[in-house]
Amino acid sequence: MLSFSYFVIFIFLTTTAFGVNSIGALTSLAFPFMIIMITFIWSAQFISVLPITFTNANSGISIVFMTMLIFSIAGLKANIPTLSYLNLFNPLSIATKFMSGNGVHAVESIGTISLLIALGGIGAVRMRTNPIWSRQ
Repeated sequence: MLSFSYFVIFIFLTTTAFGVNSIGALTSLAFPFMIIMITFIWSAQFISVLPITFTNANSGISIVFMTMLIFSIAGLKANIPTLSYLNLFNPLSIATKFMSGNGVHAVESIGTISLLIALGGIGAVRMRTNPIWSRQ
């Protein structure tokens, strides 16, 4: 709920600043945002299954997110075939394409989305009520 509230506030602030219809932007972007947010949150459950400490989990998430961000931004600015191919597997690049309305049609991207959903399923089934880092 909190992230959706941030999303609504962000849409209203940016659309009013640029003179765009706030309600139109909100209705066209709300569903894709919710799908992407749920997919990312669902797949992040997998970390609770791993026998790692909170510090290691935090470092791992930071490294993964920073790598995704770097590849996404570099892919937007550079026309390198290898980078374009890597971004087919990058969840952040897939989310960017999905939010812009271009759709996700590459087999690699659909496979990545399926993998994220599967990891979330593993996390949901095997999730410990008290992860290992809550005891430290």
